[in-house]
Amino acid sequence: MEEMEEKRRNQVVAKLHGILRPFLLHRMKSDVELMLPRKKEIIIYANMTEHQKSLQD
Repeated sequence: MEEMEEKRRNQVVAKLHGILRPFLLHRMKSDVELMLPRKKEIIIYANMTEHQKSLQD
């Protein structure tokens, strides 16, 4: 019984992949990396609320 369900599930997934394939864009990470700006890391410190402080204790 489980084999039949798994086989059916695999068929549905394969059919869905077939439908979606024309709409998917496959790109390599190495190609996309060149188009991205350098990462900026900004650390912002914020005080805890009274409720957060009470939970911390």
